[in-house]
Parts: sequence; C-alpha cells; structure tokens
Amino acid sequence: MMSFLAISQNINPNPDQLAKDAREIVEFDHNLAMKYSTDDTTRRGFERNFNPMTIRQLMSNYPKISWPMFIGEASQLAPHVTKRLLESPKYQYIVMEPEKLQQLNDDLGNPDCELAI
Repeated sequence: MMSFLAISQNINPNPDQLAKDAREIVEFDHNLAMKYSTDDTTRRGFERNFNPMTIRQLMSNYPKISWPMFIGEASQLAPHVTKRLLESPKYQYIVMEPEKLQQLNDDLGNPDCELAI
C-alpha cells in the first residue's frame, strides 16, 4: 500500500525504509493503545464517561493538546461545522476518559516519557 501511494505521487520509495517506517507506525499505534486505553471493566462504568467540557475547559485542563487543530482535523469535511464548534463558547464536548487524557497531556513534550509522541 505504501509503495502504491509513493508511486502515485511520483516518489521512488526505498523498500527497506518503507518497511521500517511501517513497523514503527504499527509499534507506535500499539504503544498508544497499551498506554492510553482503559480496561474493559472500568470502561463499562458508563456514568464515569460523561464529562461535558467546553472548548475553554478543554484548553485549560489539557493545554498541551491543540484543541482547535484536533477539532479542525476531526471535522475537516464539514468546515462550517468546524467554525461553529470553535466559535461557540457554550458547546460541550464529552470527555470519556479524563484521567487518560490527563496522562496523555502530561506525557506530551516529556522527554522522560518512554512513549515518544
């Protein structure tokens, strides 16, 4: 797949580098899942998953995450929605895993974190 994409962009891919990059992507994805996922039993406690927050609260509680960029990417196929989401101070986002989100926020930019983000 990566070779096809590279060829479609008129890029001459190095097969060894592509294989290495693919392995690193899979490893990174696996590490993210292992570090920032909640176990099934805890996740089934649905009442703990309902944590409404405004964009201002998200930016205040988790300042290392670029919320405007994240929201823009998540809603990129509907730019009119992105604009409304970012301009509405009362719109509430539901944070399902505040502890894991805090852990991710704390790890971002931390050189001692074993998972390079």
